[in-house]
Amino acid sequence: MLKIILDCDDVLYSTNELALERLNEELGTSYELDDITKWGTISRELDCRLEYFKVPEFIRKLTVYDRTSEFLANLMDFSDVVLATSVPPCYVTARLNAIRRDFPMMNPKNDLICNDKSNISGDFMQDDGYHNVVRFAAKVPVLYEKPWNRDAGYRASVSSYQDFINLISGYRR
Repeated sequence: MLKIILDCDDVLYSTNELALERLNEELGTSYELDDITKWGTISRELDCRLEYFKVPEFIRKLTVYDRTSEFLANLMDFSDVVLATSVPPCYVTARLNAIRRDFPMMNPKNDLICNDKSNISGDFMQDDGYHNVVRFAAKVPVLYEKPWNRDAGYRASVSSYQDFINLISGYRR
């Protein structure tokens, strides 16, 4: 059985979208996802969105992208799916509670909280952080395309859940 490792923020959860929504409400701005041109800090007003990531209530209010549950169910039909996420220690409980709430079909033993994803091995790993993808110990590390990594030029990248399933299907034949 294949082992597939998936990142949570900005792959399964609409993390930056919610942060931008809150930032725009708070500052009266109109930032969009495309304004985030690199991962991490950009040294602009837009960086204020990162402060929300440090609030447990923010993590509890995250929503999953459309069709995420269907995507996971599809993957679970033929693979062992592991969720790997990096959150500060004081937010671990909030993240695990959110995963249990949003993905009750997942085996709780397959939830990994880690700071260094390069120590995780599997057949496929998907993350939106280029810095994680290039260090993955997976057979096929896959970059989930977002505005902050579009210029990475990474060979195995996808822009949708269906693209990821199609990529895996090519290896399963």
